[in-house]
Amino acid sequence: MILAGVFIVQDKVNNMKATAPTFFDHPVFVQKSGFLTTPAMETTKDAITRWLWTGQTGAFIHGGSRAGKTTAILTIRTQIQGRDGKVVPSHYASMVTRDTNTIRAVFRELCRTANIEIGRHTSDELSDQFVYYVTDQCAKAESGSFILFVDEVQRLIPSQISAFAEIHDKLRDIFDIHLLIIFNMVPFSFKVV
Repeated sequence: MILAGVFIVQDKVNNMKATAPTFFDHPVFVQKSGFLTTPAMETTKDAITRWLWTGQTGAFIHGGSRAGKTTAILTIRTQIQGRDGKVVPSHYASMVTRDTNTIRAVFRELCRTANIEIGRHTSDELSDQFVYYVTDQCAKAESGSFILFVDEVQRLIPSQISAFAEIHDKLRDIFDIHLLIIFNMVPFSFKVV
């Protein structure tokens, strides 16, 4: 008698599993999905597309804390298309504060966010590894352009910005890849050292 009850309960559990995926896949239950595209996101996407199409090499997106800049970038970064209609590959990295503000720290963070083994590599090696990562992404997407989104730039000191110039120059001069770097930051907040 008890055994029959177990089968009945098990049957109900199986029925629940069959309906659960359709019910719990609703955006209300998924924490990181369901962002609505807002007019501000569309404006940002249009601006980035315009910068890409006109050959710009860099731009700043700035606004107050918690204004939605990062959410906008994460939402639209896979939707930006080149003139050929193909999605342009991109990478997002959020800069961190470290005890030593070095160019190597920037390269380490770029490599870490690209799932590249960091180890005890020099700045030159880390820079080259990230450049190779970008070229691989461009080859997979059959794109001559790449967008690098750098968040929390205000955490860097001005001398660390030269790391991005180095990456840009290598991609342009060696691989003929157009790199658009979008810096995202709280306005007027660079540390002066």
